[in-house]
Amino acid sequence: MASIADPPVQTADLYPARNLPEELIFEILSRLPAKSLGRFKSVSKPWRSLISSSNFIKTHFRTACGSDDLDHKTIIFKLLLNSPGRFSDVKQCSLSSVVAPGEAFTSAELSDSDYLMKDTGNSFRIVGSCDGFVCISVDDGKDLFLWNPCIKKSKKLRDSYIENRLFRNDVLGFGYDELNDDYKAVRLCVHVPSGHVTEVRVYSLRNDSWRPVGLGKDVLRAGSHSGQYANGNLHWVMAIYGVISWKFLSFDLASETFVEIEWPSSKEGLDDWSVGTLRSCLCVLYDYERSYVDLWIMKEHGVKDSWTKLVSVPYIDLPENCTSSLPICMLSNDDILLQVGSMLVLYSPKSKTFRWYPGINNVVEVSIFTESLLSPYFHDEEQRQATPVN
Repeated sequence: MASIADPPVQTADLYPARNLPEELIFEILSRLPAKSLGRFKSVSKPWRSLISSSNFIKTHFRTACGSDDLDHKTIIFKLLLNSPGRFSDVKQCSLSSVVAPGEAFTSAELSDSDYLMKDTGNSFRIVGSCDGFVCISVDDGKDLFLWNPCIKKSKKLRDSYIENRLFRNDVLGFGYDELNDDYKAVRLCVHVPSGHVTEVRVYSLRNDSWRPVGLGKDVLRAGSHSGQYANGNLHWVMAIYGVISWKFLSFDLASETFVEIEWPSSKEGLDDWSVGTLRSCLCVLYDYERSYVDLWIMKEHGVKDSWTKLVSVPYIDLPENCTSSLPICMLSNDDILLQVGSMLVLYSPKSKTFRWYPGINNVVEVSIFTESLLSPYFHDEEQRQATPVN
């Protein structure tokens, strides 16, 4: 979690609720969902200053990450639309509203996004999410935006100025470099139609700049999916020149280097796979020739022996129209939310039952994150406060 400088906070008459200790008010506010705190900023100037302070923002985020309250987690959807002139849109909702028992969740319960992509046409993608930020690509990856839906702020990242875009299809990734306290975007420049990675560039939010980095391997083909963020690394499945099988490549955001990660088990008989993140760990879903599906999780990053099979699901338990699946999140009761084709599915390993959401059947992309109050401009604010006044 990034740090920001604190604005001055007055201690005298800080809270309108004068009968409550200041520490208790701080504790109560830090447990509220981020989207609720926007309203409390208008209570008074001292409250606004408190909620905007780095101490409060960090405490609030740590509390949200350690809480089982699903109101702190938001799901972002890219949905297909059936309307003239517009084919997709972005919606959002709390995770609690999706997995709550009772009546089936429908698309009518999704809230509109305030994001500016509503005016950018249909060529946007959800690159990834981290610490309340959602990274969005527009115009086939030409433009990147960092967006915090909870505080309704977004920032267009500096252009990377890469030439020869005509024959490129960029593969992207986004995550947090804890060592350097920096958020980074990674761009793999992929030549079309060969799929060969010709260049890699990394964007630093702290420096507001792009720089080239070495790939270290001759990548013959890269998939089209964005990199999955886990444990300070981005992960892609790629084909390496001279190697028959697909390989796992992990990009360390701190050292800005690529390393290869071993698959959890033999891929013999494997028909398809997908890569995701569960409980901040890398995970892989294996599809064995339409007979059964295995879900693996890497509990210790980079250690092959730490791969653990969470669940194996026979296809007899899946509907006939089941297509490729992607793990989204795992709940505290071990239920797993997945994107199956264009639908959402909640699977219970304990009861071996599925909960389908037929009201949401047009999902293109989905991402989940823990809400935060962090602004995409926090590094700019740090620099302004650090600059001496003449």
